[in-house]
Amino acid sequence: MHNPQELSDESILIAIQRANEYISALARRSVIEPSIIDVAKRNYAAYLAYQTYSDRVVNELPGSVNAEGIWTPTGEVIMRDVHQKLQHLRATALDSIRMIVAYGTAGRIVRPGFLLF
Repeated sequence: MHNPQELSDESILIAIQRANEYISALARRSVIEPSIIDVAKRNYAAYLAYQTYSDRVVNELPGSVNAEGIWTPTGEVIMRDVHQKLQHLRATALDSIRMIVAYGTAGRIVRPGFLLF
């Protein structure tokens, strides 16, 4: 990690708080098991926290400058890895969220489909 502040405790706590609020709001309209709600909160918080970290990697070109002042970019591999991890975390979070939304208040799947955030 380039800088520990990129994924500081404060950033993680904000991600947890946002996930808790969002998933709790969805869960109020669903009778899905509490364990699924807890998993959804964790998945969404992980996605949000990693998104905070990946912002620099995606938006800044990482690399190094040698003693002669020659820039050697390392961004493509790092950016590709970070982007793939972020996409996997997003997909996992969406799967959990879809379960909550689809389960509904009647205890059955009320609508298939896609939820985007």
